[in-house]
Amino acid sequence: MDRKHKKAICLSVLICAVLAIALWTIWGNTALMVTEIHIVSEKIPESFSGYRIVQISDLHNAQFGKDNEKLLEKLRACNPDIIVLTGDLVDSYHTDIAVSIAFVAFCGAERPGGRGLSVGGIWLYHHCVVFGCPLHQRVGR
Repeated sequence: MDRKHKKAICLSVLICAVLAIALWTIWGNTALMVTEIHIVSEKIPESFSGYRIVQISDLHNAQFGKDNEKLLEKLRACNPDIIVLTGDLVDSYHTDIAVSIAFVAFCGAERPGGRGLSVGGIWLYHHCVVFGCPLHQRVGR
């Protein structure tokens, strides 16, 4: 095989690798996954038997279907006792917080008594605590 063909093969392999990485990244940022973990411990009170916690993390203002319907379907199917939002709901690249406000409002309305917990990420801290952000005020929490 001559040098020209080796370069062409190397370039083809490189292009395929870049495309594979790009597709993997896109899938990883748009796929909805549910992982169930069952915890058994003598330290957990009996009253928590069957207690379901759903943790949703780092949405970064992503939308999964029209009005987040795909995400909300998965959330409803889990039938959680509490919804825990961790990480960033928004970020500096997706600053229109209407999507996050609607989602947080849904989480509060979906649970009897609005049981939920939000643990914000660094973006929320930096922009909402340091600079002031109406996210929590808008959803009435």
